[in-house]
Amino acid sequence: MSVPALSQLVLGVLLVGWIASRQLAWRPLDPRRSWTMPIVLAGAGLVVLASSAPAAVRPVDLGFLALELAVSVAIGAVMGAIAVFRDADRGLETRTGWLGLVLWIVLIAARVGLGFWGAAAGAELAESAGVILLVVGVNRVVRLLVVLGRARRRLEAVAA
Repeated sequence: MSVPALSQLVLGVLLVGWIASRQLAWRPLDPRRSWTMPIVLAGAGLVVLASSAPAAVRPVDLGFLALELAVSVAIGAVMGAIAVFRDADRGLETRTGWLGLVLWIVLIAARVGLGFWGAAAGAELAESAGVILLVVGVNRVVRLLVVLGRARRRLEAVAA
């Protein structure tokens, strides 16, 4: 296993552990604060990608990146759709629970698998640690967009 692949695996395990705890616990839904993590992760991913990208990004690199982002978007949309809400003293709270945790594991497994496949196919970009940060950031953005849309509709229905 190459050093970049191993670093991605370690990064993935750490992210899954950290985010798993957030999936299982009820968290206040604060639209302003909720954007911080997705933006930081996606931004860090872009910075790492820009600094570690091969001299010439080839179509195979872009193809694998597009495939990983598509998987990330799909899983993020499902995570947003399965989020559960409850009213609390501090306002609306949400979590995705155990199914959300399973989806995180699927996302990371897909990322690792596509990383190995991309490396074997000659996609140098697939081995960049920036890809996992970007994939997770995009996943969080999509999940948040779906959750915020559902929460808005829920609050409008309650107010009506």
